[in-house]
Amino acid sequence: MTDHKYRVGIIGVGEIADWHARAFRAVGMQITAVSARPGSQRLPEFAARHQIATRFDDWKAMLDHPDLFDALAVLTWPDGTPTVLQAAMALGIPVLVEKPVAWNSARLRQLCSKPNSHVIVGYNRRFYRPVQEARREVLNGPPLLAQLTLPTQLYPHNGFDPTAHYLYSFFESVTAHGLDLTRYVMGDLTLRHTSRLKDSDGNLSGVAAILATERGDLLQVTGNFAATCNFSLVLNRPGRRFDLLPFEAATVYSGMEVRAPDADYPFRRYMPKKTGQVLLDNIDLQEKPGLVGEASALLAMAQGGPPPECAARLSDALAVTTLCEQLSGVVLGDSNPNLDR
Repeated sequence: MTDHKYRVGIIGVGEIADWHARAFRAVGMQITAVSARPGSQRLPEFAARHQIATRFDDWKAMLDHPDLFDALAVLTWPDGTPTVLQAAMALGIPVLVEKPVAWNSARLRQLCSKPNSHVIVGYNRRFYRPVQEARREVLNGPPLLAQLTLPTQLYPHNGFDPTAHYLYSFFESVTAHGLDLTRYVMGDLTLRHTSRLKDSDGNLSGVAAILATERGDLLQVTGNFAATCNFSLVLNRPGRRFDLLPFEAATVYSGMEVRAPDADYPFRRYMPKKTGQVLLDNIDLQEKPGLVGEASALLAMAQGGPPPECAARLSDALAVTTLCEQLSGVVLGDSNPNLDR
């Protein structure tokens, strides 16, 4: 047993970086260096808040001092993430990169063409206990029918580039999380059919699609944007249903209860029998869910071991971004300055 603290350097000091810093400390890692883009006003406050002694005003300067850290967290805005990540990958040390890694599949394909076995991607919902149980539900039985509901909000406002709708609804928001989560639970997904609903201005307002896995599972995807419902993944087999509703909790139903008509309800009712529930681990109720799992994965890699099987890789990020492009019918550019940070 050793008291050695493994060191992590952080690039990027946006809101998510505070949560990652907490997670790194929770698993016993020491944050020894931090950097941001030149001129960042958040950098000094972030370094002080997390008691990070060494800070750099330019991430390139930080990467010139690899002796300061055993692993890296790239938590930058997607416009610049591919460039930062490529430089970080060249150091050959473990890297955790926040999603989306890039705005389009072409840029991700370039990154995937380079050695990247030491890179994991921050799709944190994979680490949820309910999601792990959903994966076991799929693997421990025959092919099933599933429904994925993605009521992503759109964020239009005056002067907004119309493609910004798609950036939030598919590439950056919980929609991409939902697609990655479902790929992890069910396996690789192939698009069989998609139909898109447009508003009076021609902007995307909804998607209905059918996807399939190699083993024969079928997935119905409903992108019912701004709908008054929650994100969900429902797994159906005869006599059994497994609900991730929302993604942070799972409920299992087995069979149906038939209730005869009575004075209050003069009709027969069919009620699914609730037989189980799976909730988040305690640590995920104390910190941002899934981030401590990601931090543990990065620590395992810094210690010379492999990441857990659930950790997302660059190939997973490429698959999700490709699905986003296929479902939305939009391929984005590398830079999207019209989006608020």
